[in-house]
Amino acid sequence: MSEAVPALFAEELNVFEEHLDEWLEHDLGRFVLIKGCDTSGPFDTQRDAITVGYQTYGNVPFLTKEVLPLERIAS
Repeated sequence: MSEAVPALFAEELNVFEEHLDEWLEHDLGRFVLIKGCDTSGPFDTQRDAITVGYQTYGNVPFLTKEVLPLERIAS
């Protein structure tokens, strides 16, 4: 993975980490949408989060992430 991708979402990943414990209590396995410091959700599917992201922010980078205690490794 390119180093630019984590840098692009540095703020969003920090927001995710700040809220993770709270989300784990109530939203385990659901998805959140993060753009800058703004958060939306939870959503039942990643598709739902992406749809709202495009409707809200347009065709710009935003982060959707599943609320899990450990990161899943993509293969």
